Amino acid sequence: MSLFWRKGYTDTSMAEIVAETGMNRYALYGRFGSKRDIFLAALEVYFEQGRQTFEPFMLDPTTPPIARLVRCLALMIEVMDREGTGCFICHVASQESGDDPEIAQAIADYFARIHGAMEITMCHARAAGVLNPALTTGQAAQLLLDAKLAMGVRVRAGLGTEALVQVANATLAALAAPGVLTEADRLSPDAIADAARANPPAKDPDRDPDRDPNQDPDQDADADPA
Repeated sequence: MSLFWRKGYTDTSMAEIVAETGMNRYALYGRFGSKRDIFLAALEVYFEQGRQTFEPFMLDPTTPPIARLVRCLALMIEVMDREGTGCFICHVASQESGDDPEIAQAIADYFARIHGAMEITMCHARAAGVLNPALTTGQAAQLLLDAKLAMGVRVRAGLGTEALVQVANATLAALAAPGVLTEADRLSPDAIADAARANPPAKDPDRDPDRDPNQDPDQDADADPA
C-alpha cells in the first residue's frame, strides 16, 4: 500500500510492486490477477486500517462528541505527518479515479463508508447539543471528510504541520455550536504528540522482508497482503 501511496496507481510498475512486497511476479498475478486488483486490495487495506484506528473512539458513546472530533483531527494530522505523503485516498481520487471506472467506484464506496461512520458521531453531537445547528448531520460529516482531503492536499504540497492544524481548528469551529469550544479544545502540537503515542505505526501489510520471494503466498497466510 505504501508504494501506491507514494506514487499513485499509474506511476507504479509491477517491477516496483515485486520489489516492495518481496513476492515474485508470478505469485502476485496468481493471487490477484492484475495490477488493478492489487491496487483495489490496497484500498481495502487502507480502509480497514482507518476503521480500526478511528472507529473505536469515534463511535464510543461514553466519550464527549467534541473530544472525539478533536482526537479524530489530531490523528489525521499525525498519520499524514508520519507518512509524509498526505492522504492515500486523496492522492488516488485526484489522480487516478477518472481513468478507471472500477477504481472510481471503489473510491466512491470508500467515501460513502467513511461519511456514514462520521455521521454517526455527528448524530451523537446533535443529541448532546454541541453540533452547529446550521448544519445537518450529513453536512457536518461531509465537512469533516473534506477537512481530511484538504489536509492531504496540503501535505503533498509540502506544507507543514502548522498548516494542517489551522485546517483542523477551522473545521472544529465550523462544526461546534456557538460557545461550545474552549481553548482546551483547540489542536496543538501536544495534541498531535498524544495522538502519535496512542497510535503507533502498524506493520506495512504489503511487505515482509523475511519472505522467500519465490514462495507461493498461499503457503503462508501471514504473507497475504490482502
